[in-house]
Amino acid sequence: MNIEQPKEMDPRWIKILEKRLAILDSGATSGAAGEEDEEALFDTGQSSNKTFMFPNGTTQKATKKMMLKHDLRDGALEMNIIPGLHKPLLSVSKFADAGYTTIFDKNQARVYDASTTTLIASKPPVLIAPRCKQSGLWETPLEQEASQHASTPEDVDDKINIIFDLPSAKETTRWHHASAGFPEKAPFLKAIGNGNYSTWPGLTYEMMSKHYPESIEAKKGHMKGPRQGIKSTKVNPLENVALDETRIKIEGETSNPPAYEPPIKHNDVYFYVWDMSETIYSDDTGAFPYILQFGKKIIMVAVHMDANYIFAETMKNKTDSERIHAYQKIID
Repeated sequence: MNIEQPKEMDPRWIKILEKRLAILDSGATSGAAGEEDEEALFDTGQSSNKTFMFPNGTTQKATKKMMLKHDLRDGALEMNIIPGLHKPLLSVSKFADAGYTTIFDKNQARVYDASTTTLIASKPPVLIAPRCKQSGLWETPLEQEASQHASTPEDVDDKINIIFDLPSAKETTRWHHASAGFPEKAPFLKAIGNGNYSTWPGLTYEMMSKHYPESIEAKKGHMKGPRQGIKSTKVNPLENVALDETRIKIEGETSNPPAYEPPIKHNDVYFYVWDMSETIYSDDTGAFPYILQFGKKIIMVAVHMDANYIFAETMKNKTDSERIHAYQKIID
């Protein structure tokens, strides 16, 4: 029986698959990308002053202004780095402003230079979406009989309207609560109010205050007291039972049994010094999808066996210096 050997993949396709892919987005008013996409972009050395609005109404400030490496006009090259953004987005509106025409069909999207392209249609369009002057996006009424085009101005500079389907508020708070290490409600709300989780999309003080998830992990992970029953305070009194009532007389001995002698109490106390470092066991989590305000995305979890207490300290990465710093904070 002959078995056909699998053919090797074309190196050109391997090179394409290894690259980061971006979404051509008509709902984004400016180009945006995550921090992991910076290697594929040109760094301008400038900070971005843009603030983006997500589909759920939350906002996020961009950190850097970068450029695409494509051979395009400057207006279409702008990309803004947003921490935590999962997929880079290319703004169709920026392409239109730079003089490009984008055509979408069922197979692909094509971008043409508007100065050298002429479109010919045999019939009028079946749907018209005028471009809003305030948002820069193409909008059309949901109801067919609606004739007026309305738009509400926003306080933010840009929008990102197409990313992923967002879950409900309860599921979002449950996800963020677990990602933060199941903190208790009061300190968690305080940290959110102080802006420590400003880079976590969808996480707001009002939403967490309303939908804070009560979890077993949060209760067990913050118990500082020792386990019950390991140091009993009850004293069992010695029962003075007459030996002649329970003892069998041995043949050949005298009729009087030996007198009962109660145990002698001593005041001796024995101590053993146990090094605290020998009773702490720690491990690191993987990188979380969202980065904290100070660039920390990994949590060191430590368990103190004697006190039955769980510690959690954040780290930027898994280097020895970060582990030592987090461990010193735990034992202090």
